Amino acid sequence: MEKSSIKLSLYEFEKQCVYLTDSLRSIEDSIDEKLCEIYDIQHNIIRKSAFPTILSNSQYRFGKGTNELQLEFKFKSMAVVELLSYSIGCMLGRYSLDREGLVYANSGNEGFDELVAEGAYKSFPADQNAIIPLTDQEWFKDDATDRLREFVQVVWGSEHLQENLDFIAESLCLHAIKPLAKKKGSPNPRLKPYVATYRPNSIKTI
Repeated sequence: MEKSSIKLSLYEFEKQCVYLTDSLRSIEDSIDEKLCEIYDIQHNIIRKSAFPTILSNSQYRFGKGTNELQLEFKFKSMAVVELLSYSIGCMLGRYSLDREGLVYANSGNEGFDELVAEGAYKSFPADQNAIIPLTDQEWFKDDATDRLREFVQVVWGSEHLQENLDFIAESLCLHAIKPLAKKKGSPNPRLKPYVATYRPNSIKTI
C-alpha cells in the first residue's frame, strides 16, 4: 500500500520495530531455556529477557519505567530527527532514494560525477557542490529547509505535503519556536529556524 503521509509510514515503522523486538526477545528466551537444560539450571535463576538491547526497542532506548505515552512521543520525535538526518544525507549525496545503504563516502568529490551519470540520484538529486545552506532567512532557493520540502514531496507526494511538514514540526515540538512569516507554498514556518541550527552527522566531504 502506498504511503501518502509520514504519520502512516511512522506507524508502519513502529510496528516493524515492535515485531523485531518481540522476535529477539523470543529468541533470547529460547536460548535461556536451552542453557537451563544443558547446565541443569533452575529456570528462575536466568532472568527473562524483557528488554532486548537494540535501538528498535523503545523501552531499552528511552529508559525502563517510561510510560507508554512518553515512549510513543520519544519514539516519534527521534524517528523524525533521524528522518531529517537521512534527508540531509540524501541532499549531500551520502545516501540516495534510488539505492540502499551508503552510496558515497569518498573525499575530493572523487567518483561523484560518475554516480550522477549512472542515475544514482535520479529521484532526488544530490547537491553538486555538497553545500547546503543552513539559514533561517529566505536567502537561498536550495537551503536545507526548502530541500527538505522537496524531499518530503518526492517521497510522500504533493497531495498531503503541508500536512506532512506540519507533522514534522509537531513531532519536534516546534510550537515553542516563534515562527517566521509564512510565504505561500513554503514549509511550516517553524521548520526553518530549527533546521538552521541542525547539525546532521551525514555529510559528503569535498
